[in-house]
Amino acid sequence: MYHWAYVGSQGRDNQRTVYSGARGAAYAFVNTNFGERVTFDAGWQKMF
Repeated sequence: MYHWAYVGSQGRDNQRTVYSGARGAAYAFVNTNFGERVTFDAGWQKMF
């Protein structure tokens, strides 16, 4: 849950984060799982 929040604060892929956030919390959560390509989520993204 803190993944997408951290990503938003980071501001690396903010355009994607904002887009997902505007869409909906549920979509943002799913998108963060295998959508956000950020340094912090790099490991998670690689796993998926």
